[in-house]
Amino acid sequence: MLMIEGKSLRAADARNQEGEEEEKNRTPSLVLGSDRRDVAGVETEGSWTGEKKAKIQSAPASGDLVKIQSDQGLLEQIEGYNWSDDYLKMATDNLVKQLNHFPPDYDDDKIWDLNYDEQLVQEYKQHLHELKIRLTKYRMRAYEGERLKGLDEQQLEQMCTVAKLLDEGYYEWCESSLEWYFDPQLCKKVDLQDYQRLILHNNGEYEDWDDYCKLCCTPEGDRQYVQFWEKLTRETRWWIEATWDFSSFVWQKLERVAFYQAVKIAEEFPEIYSTLIYSGFTDYMGSISFDNYWCKSFGSVYFEIWKRIAKQKMDFKMAVSDVFFKGVPAACSVEMETELQSDQFIPGPVTNHYYTYVADIPHELDEDEARPLIMDAVKKFVTKHKMYYDYAKKKLDIAEKMGLVMPQSPQK
Repeated sequence: MLMIEGKSLRAADARNQEGEEEEKNRTPSLVLGSDRRDVAGVETEGSWTGEKKAKIQSAPASGDLVKIQSDQGLLEQIEGYNWSDDYLKMATDNLVKQLNHFPPDYDDDKIWDLNYDEQLVQEYKQHLHELKIRLTKYRMRAYEGERLKGLDEQQLEQMCTVAKLLDEGYYEWCESSLEWYFDPQLCKKVDLQDYQRLILHNNGEYEDWDDYCKLCCTPEGDRQYVQFWEKLTRETRWWIEATWDFSSFVWQKLERVAFYQAVKIAEEFPEIYSTLIYSGFTDYMGSISFDNYWCKSFGSVYFEIWKRIAKQKMDFKMAVSDVFFKGVPAACSVEMETELQSDQFIPGPVTNHYYTYVADIPHELDEDEARPLIMDAVKKFVTKHKMYYDYAKKKLDIAEKMGLVMPQSPQK
């Protein structure tokens, strides 16, 4: 499996890395700006280099004119692009002011009063006892599975005697074998929902797992975040993908437009506080950058290899060599070079990936039918870290199965 080390490739990093190889490898241009301005679109450093641009002295060809007109028509469909910079900033700022900027404070005042109020001490101890019993039931049901499936709540209650729970350590030991655990520190905060105490284990798949654990989002907040991300994807990804190869100058404006549209969508979801909207937008643009740089690069290379084997009847090594020497994106060059230096005794990375994920795609398929299948196959070994969207969606699914939250009715 090919792992891309470190954080997901951010938009500005992608454009900068690509620019060095542009003429040699013709990699797609990537979004500029995610790391060069704050999330509201205020530039943190000048984008003008001082270099004078050569003026076009000749009229563009008819084909170029058609493309220019088509590109301009696309830009005119994007809300906010034709606005002046000042108006776009004002509209964005007005929307930002409407966001929820104050996440709940879960620092329980009651805990600080325990030394001064005996009644509070007793209430707190009773709360902790009830909480331990309740969390134990979740652990038991998840760990025992089918064996406890037929038991109702009263029967399960009878199994949870104080003596047994103490003997079993409240079943905390079983959390290491589950996908989740209840955070011990969050279990001391009396005003939290049990859902907020639930933490997913991390096996390295999440981008900023430590930060996710600190969010303490309610189920309503997580549901709204998932809905926010999915609506943002539906309403903006189509034009982000369609304009991906546009100039950096155009993208300086487009990324600010994308943030405006993100904040406009976020206004519909009041349970999400503003810092999560900002980080979510950065994750969203970084995810698209990753797909367009890494996945599309490897997808194009493996498609060309498949095409030569399936349609031109080349053998594998000849196909790899032919694709490599005709030029590959910079993202794929190391893997391709390693493959060509390998021998029959030690298969190279392209051999492993192709025969594991791509080789079974039927050779009789049309190229247009095979291309998306190859892209799906490539995403299985060109892996990117998961974002908070993935974390929240999985946590909600687990919580529904546990009975921590009620399943949500399907969105119409």
